Amino acid sequence: MLRICRKGEVEGGQTLGAEEDLALRQAFGRFARPEARAAGAAVVRRYQHLGFGNWILCDCLGPGRRPPALVPVLESFIRRHTDPPWPLHAEGCDFHRDPSEQRVITRSYARPPAGPLRLLRRLPGDDAVYEPGAPAPRFYSQRREVLGTLLLRLVEKAGLNRVPADGNAPELGEQYRRLRAAAHTIEFDVDLPVSAYLCTYRPALPALFERIANAPPARFKRTRPHGIILAIVAGVGRRKILFRSGEALPVRGRISVFGEDEGNDPNPPAGRGAHPPYFAICLAGRPSADAPVTILRAHVQPCVSVRQLMLVDSNRERATLAELLSLQSWLRANKGIRLEIEKPHFDILEDDTTNPEPAPREPCIPDFIVRAEGEAARGATTVLIETMSFADEMYRARKMLVHDLMAKATGAPVVLHDFHCPVDSTQSARDRRFWLGVRWAITGPDHPGQSLEDRPPEKGAARSKSAISLPRPVE
Repeated sequence: MLRICRKGEVEGGQTLGAEEDLALRQAFGRFARPEARAAGAAVVRRYQHLGFGNWILCDCLGPGRRPPALVPVLESFIRRHTDPPWPLHAEGCDFHRDPSEQRVITRSYARPPAGPLRLLRRLPGDDAVYEPGAPAPRFYSQRREVLGTLLLRLVEKAGLNRVPADGNAPELGEQYRRLRAAAHTIEFDVDLPVSAYLCTYRPALPALFERIANAPPARFKRTRPHGIILAIVAGVGRRKILFRSGEALPVRGRISVFGEDEGNDPNPPAGRGAHPPYFAICLAGRPSADAPVTILRAHVQPCVSVRQLMLVDSNRERATLAELLSLQSWLRANKGIRLEIEKPHFDILEDDTTNPEPAPREPCIPDFIVRAEGEAARGATTVLIETMSFADEMYRARKMLVHDLMAKATGAPVVLHDFHCPVDSTQSARDRRFWLGVRWAITGPDHPGQSLEDRPPEKGAARSKSAISLPRPVE
């Protein structure tokens, strides 16, 4: 909750009531609504000059840390205080971004328009833009990078973000063949497909570097010569990505590691979030005119396993997929229902393009979508799946808003795979609750009034073998 405190101080003060807290968030937070501005301004007027003047302190960083400050201005709005010693708001906080910043972030998750990618500009005067650093985590609360967007486009065009109804995933070699075919349909530059400068085989990397170095100037009309490397990697380090063999591939600039945002926890436990293996996309080119070709940037994202290149956001999404694969097999064998599983990567909502400032919102991308076919599918034929990975209240409040958007946009129910609620339950029981929740959304319960709490485990519903091999989850 937000707290009113004498300006410049952090002790004492008073906690705002729930209505005043909500009014400020709806009026001035990153998801601010114009119609809420008047109610928020009324709260600002009420407290700005009370006593000797007040600031608004946010609890988003948790206890034991200096709280971020919001400064009332002109009795009508608030601004973030960013000068030391006042810290920035947590990534998941309503006040971490302005509404205009949030709109830009959300637009970066939309399906990209057709046309050349332009991953690199002309050669810079120096290579300062490639200063090395530690691997940088990337979340949905941040703008999606172009390199990450390219990876997701390739995976989607190759059909690797779907598990067919028969549960049979293609062999790894076939997956790479599909990726190379998909690369024919995406352009680096005008009339230049990604496939022309693509490497999916580590021993062929020197040949790719040579092709880039010797590329005719006319080949890259609006950019400079560059290429793409796709590879399964075991991990990342400072200035390098690590292969399972132990070999390290040097990276000159930024390495981005995509994983699910942990919400608002300032002290996440060790090992939480994304886990290897990863699928990496690397951008190769010259950092400067007289430098040799090298890896300039890399973006990595968890994949299901070393044999399955479907991308996921976290290790817990792998656990959700394992439950869906079990249900897919059971429905096919016991109900004659064919169930396709999709991992979407782009926003499923379409904002009004005629509105220059649409209402700010989070990207609307379900963790999974399942689609059912068969006479026994008497309920929903499309179900949206969400993995609830974290327990903090702000994370869950944001998720609830996104779930409402998803349900309204698609008319489909949202079923949660929760790793924290019910709090008095085991994870095995939560997994079972999720499994039945999806099943009953598709088939309906076995008799009226039946609930998830009173349903005993079903015979034959335990783990079914799948053609997709999943790594053991690491908690």
